[in-house]
Amino acid sequence: MADSARGQGLGHRLVDELVRSSTRQGYEAMLGGIHTRKPSLAPYYEADGFSVLSPGAPLDLQIPIGRIRFPAEPSMRHLVRPLAPRVSYRAGVLEGLLTGR
Repeated sequence: MADSARGQGLGHRLVDELVRSSTRQGYEAMLGGIHTRKPSLAPYYEADGFSVLSPGAPLDLQIPIGRIRFPAEPSMRHLVRPLAPRVSYRAGVLEGLLTGR
């Protein structure tokens, strides 16, 4: 983002719109990743309702047929935000995915 646009809330508004659009389209969760070279991004995304995992921590997705593990490089951090009411995140595990289908 250009320095002249910083502090105006444009990034948060963009993330909010992405969350609304994804929810309307029926997505159950949003996942992402950030590099540890950008430590200011963790509190930024946490302010937008994302859980930010520790550097290198894997993210597990619990689905009806079992668990899928997404590893992370030591220099990366996973982001996760449930969007559907039945989906929850706790302690490295995103649960409730694909259960309403």
